[in-house]
Amino acid sequence: MTDGGTTASEGRGETIVLADRLDIVAARDLRTAVLAAACDIVLDASHVSVMTAPAVQVLAAARDHQMAGHHSLRIDRPSAAFMASARILGVSLERMQTAECPT
Repeated sequence: MTDGGTTASEGRGETIVLADRLDIVAARDLRTAVLAAACDIVLDASHVSVMTAPAVQVLAAARDHQMAGHHSLRIDRPSAAFMASARILGVSLERMQTAECPT
């Protein structure tokens, strides 16, 4: 990912560090990264200070994409701003991640 986001291999999965500002540009980059990964994904949300509606839409679609491919998507260490943005936008953390790797 660009604009503050990075990716790193983690065993059989991949960790994606979310950008500080999770806006429409970062959402596009996140979409590209998720579609390129054919494995379980962990999203490090610890540095997110702003999250907009397009990013929430991409996160929800990424969850659905991962489930369809029998892979997991987990949001790790969500920042207070990430959680506040999700709450304001009316979406739960559960809607943006899978519980575990679906079978």
